[in-house]
Amino acid sequence: MLSAQPPWDKTVTRYILTGGLLLLALPAHAVDVDFAGYYRARARAFQSLSIETGEQDSEASSIYVQHRFLLRPTFYINDNVMVSADIRGLENVAWGDVPAPAFDFEQGAEELVVTTDNLQPGEDSALTNGAANIQLWRAWSEVRFGDHTLRFGRMPLNWGSGIWWNDGLGRNAEYGDTADRIQWEGLFGEIYASAAIDVNSEALFNASDDTTSFNAMGAYRSETITAGAALQLRHTVHADGADPFTVATIDLSFDAEIGRIAIHGEGVARFGGGDLSIDDQAVNIAAGGAVLEGDVGFDFATVGLVAGVATGDGTIDNTRTTFTFDRDYNVGLLMFEQPLPTFAIRTESGEIVGRSFDEVASGNAVSNALFLKPRIKRTINDQFEVEGSLLWGRVLAAPEEGRESYGFEFNAGANYIGTEHVDIGLSGAILLPGSYYSEIDGRDLSRPVLGAQLLGRVVF
Repeated sequence: MLSAQPPWDKTVTRYILTGGLLLLALPAHAVDVDFAGYYRARARAFQSLSIETGEQDSEASSIYVQHRFLLRPTFYINDNVMVSADIRGLENVAWGDVPAPAFDFEQGAEELVVTTDNLQPGEDSALTNGAANIQLWRAWSEVRFGDHTLRFGRMPLNWGSGIWWNDGLGRNAEYGDTADRIQWEGLFGEIYASAAIDVNSEALFNASDDTTSFNAMGAYRSETITAGAALQLRHTVHADGADPFTVATIDLSFDAEIGRIAIHGEGVARFGGGDLSIDDQAVNIAAGGAVLEGDVGFDFATVGLVAGVATGDGTIDNTRTTFTFDRDYNVGLLMFEQPLPTFAIRTESGEIVGRSFDEVASGNAVSNALFLKPRIKRTINDQFEVEGSLLWGRVLAAPEEGRESYGFEFNAGANYIGTEHVDIGLSGAILLPGSYYSEIDGRDLSRPVLGAQLLGRVVF
C-alpha cells in the first residue's frame, strides 16, 4: 500500500504564484531565429604521400574519414538588429576517434577496444586544427541604420576569390579567417564602402604588445560586374624592446559575368617592415600573389582556366618575399593541399605511431609558385556534374638549380546534384612529382602519388 502524501505546503504555493507574477511582469520579446549550416563527411585515401614506397619510414597507404558540422543561428531582434554566431563541432574529427572502453569491475580492467561501441566527441590533433568538440567559433551583432550597417564582434572575413580573406565555409574548406572587429558599411547607389578596426592579437593586458589592423574597403557593384579594393594597415608593438612592425596589404578583386563568359580575379600586394621579435630585427616584407579564373559555357560543356602566382624567396636574409595563399583556397587534391612529402614515425618493431612533417617541401597552400589549371565540366541530365582538370605547378624562386618543377596533377570527378540540399562528390587525382621533390635529403622522391576523395554534405 502506498503511503499517503503529505499536505501541500501553502508556503510553496505562495512562492510559485509570486514567481509566476514576476515572470508575467518581465518584458517579452519575440525573436525570429534562422538556422543555416551543413554537416559534411569526407573520406580521403592516399598512396603514398611520402612520394616513394621503398623506404622504411614510407607512409605507404593512408585512409581516413572526417566529420565537420557547422551551424549559424541568426537571431532577428527586429528588422534592424540581429545577432549571429558560427558554431562548429566534431571539426575534422576522424571516424572512430576516440573509443572509450568501459571499466569491467569483474575483471578489474577496461574492456578491450576491439569490443567497444562508445565513442567520445574527439581529441584535438593535427587533423582537427584544435577544435575537436563543440566550439563557439564566432559571434557578432549587426545594427542597420537605413543604408548603413554597424557590425561588431568576432566575425568571419571573406573577400574576392578568397586568396587573402577566406571565411572557411566552403564545400571543401577546413580553416577560416576570423577577426575581432568593429565595422561600418554603407551603400551609396552602386558604390559599397566600409571601414573597420581589428584587434588581431591581445597579449598582456595593460601592456603595449598588441597587434591592431585598420581596414578600408570599397567596391562598385552592377548586374554584370563587381570590382573592389581592400586596404589594411597592421601594426604590432612589442613589449620586449624590439621596434614596432608595420605591414600594409592592398587587395584588388573583380567578378564579371557577360553572357556565357565568367571571369574572377584577385591580386594582393604586401609590404612593410620592422622587428618581428627581439631576435628577428630589421625585417622587410615585399610579397604578392594573384589568381585569375575564367569559364566559357558552351552547349556541350563549360571550359575554363585558372592561373595563379605567389612570390617566393630563394635566399635567407632580412627581406621576406614569400606570399602564401589562404589555406582554404584549393586548386588540387594533392598539390598545394597535402604537405609533401610526409613520412611515418615508427617504433623499433615497425609499428606506425605518428606522421612526420620534418622533411615537408611544399605545404597545404599555394606559396612560392606559378600554376596553370585548364578544366572542363559538363552537366548530365541535371543530375550529375562530371569534370576533369590538369594542374601544372612551377617553383617561382627555386632553392637550387634543377629544382624548379612541382609537377603535374590530373584530376577527375563527378558530383551528384539531383537532390536539393544534398551534395555528393567523388574525385580522384594522380600527381606526377617534379624536380622540386626529386632530391630531398638524398632520397629519390619521384614516384607518382595517388589520391581519392568522397565527400557527402547536407546543407540547410
